[in-house]
Amino acid sequence: MKFRARMSEAFCMRTLSTIVTTISKLTKLCVLRLAKEHFYFIVLDDSALPLRTLVWCSMQQSHFFNEYRLVGMPEDEDEIYLELSPDLLASSLSSLKVNVSAAKTMKIKLTHKDTPRLTLEIELPTQTSQSRICMHEVPVQVVPYRRWGDYSEPAVLEPDISIEMPNLKLLRNITERFKKLANFVNVFAGADGQLMLNAETSMAAVTTHFRNLQVFNVKDKNAGPFCTRVDVRKLTSFMTCEQVCPTRVTCHVKAGTSIQLVAEHADMNLSFYLAGVDE
Repeated sequence: MKFRARMSEAFCMRTLSTIVTTISKLTKLCVLRLAKEHFYFIVLDDSALPLRTLVWCSMQQSHFFNEYRLVGMPEDEDEIYLELSPDLLASSLSSLKVNVSAAKTMKIKLTHKDTPRLTLEIELPTQTSQSRICMHEVPVQVVPYRRWGDYSEPAVLEPDISIEMPNLKLLRNITERFKKLANFVNVFAGADGQLMLNAETSMAAVTTHFRNLQVFNVKDKNAGPFCTRVDVRKLTSFMTCEQVCPTRVTCHVKAGTSIQLVAEHADMNLSFYLAGVDE
């Protein structure tokens, strides 16, 4: 089992650091799945039984890395699953945010001393002709083959409607206020391009409307707005994706059942799954 990769593009280093920071705000523990063509950050919803996927982030390795060498375990699978703290990884990558314009390269490799680790070597220039190396080690646990099925790609959601999401920063300000009113929020999406968020208590009902949003797909244009009730705190946590500056964010609604939020950026796709909550 071996893994070694090298990255030298400033934009890619900055993007990876931002994505890991975003994921660190969503969870305390995640799995890094390394495969030949892609690498993935996967988060399970540990509050649900059976376990289900909360976050699925897919990234094309050839876009981010100049070199990428992988020998999986078992070798015929050519994959490695590593459980780690995204917060520790984000801290290790934080030097890129300060020195990203100057960083020459970053190397990542799987090492094993007393325990398995991801070792990061960030090459930074100095005022002399020599460079200096900033090293970090992130402890990891190798996920055994028998547990790989827990981290399979979620089944494709067949939504009733797929609609463009409004500005995430604005949306986060709104859901932060909803958190003070209620534990859950009703998400309505209509074929007319309207998205509504509604929170209700015994004392008040508050609704926010967003209009003229692009509708990508709808099963029945004559049906009323499709609604799913979700945990407002989990919905708010997704809004941290705005740090990645996604090119498009889409909300897929399966009425009364679930919501899938998808943020797309370059060769990265981050999906956030929210199960519907009964009244």
